[in-house]
Amino acid sequence: MEILFKNTFVKTEKWVKELNKRTLLKNPLWILFHLLCFFILCWDLYKLLFLHKIDILLLLFVPIWWLFIVLMAYFKSSKVTIKRNKEIYGDNLEVISEVTNDSIKQISSNGAQIHIYYDSIKKVCLTKNYILLHSKANLLYTLSKNGFSVGNEEEFLKFLKNKGIKVK
Repeated sequence: MEILFKNTFVKTEKWVKELNKRTLLKNPLWILFHLLCFFILCWDLYKLLFLHKIDILLLLFVPIWWLFIVLMAYFKSSKVTIKRNKEIYGDNLEVISEVTNDSIKQISSNGAQIHIYYDSIKKVCLTKNYILLHSKANLLYTLSKNGFSVGNEEEFLKFLKNKGIKVK
């Protein structure tokens, strides 16, 4: 098969943090929940200032949610993922993606190979530096926006759209 696109990137701490930022902080469901918490806080402050009623539980819920659950989950998840990757793969695992008309083949520097077929990709999300392929089994496959040695980001995204994959 002819290689239409070739992409290389290294799984570094920067990659882990950007991936976790996207999945934990910028996920649409999480954003909806954050907005709900913000409105609860605003309502509680309104009650405190204008109705002179206080609901301690709700007033403390939002800051506790942000400080201990969301931020701790982000930092803990990043720390654990970095440790796991280092233990399993060593420092800075390189991933090479070869895109053909039939599938995407990812080859890791440790020798592991994965074939990703287009019918298993549910959607594509973009971060600042990466292209994230979400599979129907909720696996994430990553390509670097700047890592193309054959083709480029714009052509690749257009190729995926032509395959019927939703790009966000």
